[in-house]
Amino acid sequence: MAKHLRPTRLDEKKRDELLKEVEKDCQRLNDAVAALAAPAIGITVNDAETLQKVSKDWLKQYLTDNYKRFVATSGFVPSATRQRVLEEYNQAGAAAEPYVITIEAIMKQRNAFPVKQDSKGKFWFDEKTVKAWANEQATRHFTEDEQRYYTLLGEVVEVLNKVAEFERAKRMKPFAIHGQLYWYQDGTKHGGTTRHLLRDYLCKRNEQGQIVGDMELTAERYINLIDREGLFPAK
Repeated sequence: MAKHLRPTRLDEKKRDELLKEVEKDCQRLNDAVAALAAPAIGITVNDAETLQKVSKDWLKQYLTDNYKRFVATSGFVPSATRQRVLEEYNQAGAAAEPYVITIEAIMKQRNAFPVKQDSKGKFWFDEKTVKAWANEQATRHFTEDEQRYYTLLGEVVEVLNKVAEFERAKRMKPFAIHGQLYWYQDGTKHGGTTRHLLRDYLCKRNEQGQIVGDMELTAERYINLIDREGLFPAK
């Protein structure tokens, strides 16, 4: 009996890939924060609230405020010294900018995830939220028509399997599933295994061989899906 397609399908491979991408972003985020805190730059991001504010505008304001604080608390400062300190702040800003851009980009992309901070000061996105997001992103929802369509295609495969069993029982040359069928048209060789011919039959293509039409594309998608389910016998 043909297999039925459940209303939803979780692509575990896609889910795991999404989780790895978020994990890499967390590592990149912490690497950028550590680079900002290095002596050559000296900008410390101590908490999640500050992390969420990091941007090029934030960096500019941070450096401006620190320079003004230096001037206000240093008393008399020769102009040459002021100029040197200002240049040092500018250099720090230039060195910090790539890391600030990285942090801002990651935080914008992952803005749906609450930020957590562990006892070592490392930043992480809330694990429960990330897992729920990855599961939803990797879940395919199927309509009733799509579920029925899958079943019908599964029935086609079952018929081919029965023919293949008949071939084996009668010691006939295998053809129903893996047989080769070729013909020539305008001097060009066409054909392939029955499996591929079935796929080509259900998929309307233009002169360049590209699939055209939503229904034909859906047909190919589900034949591939049935194939991955293992309904076609292995060679």
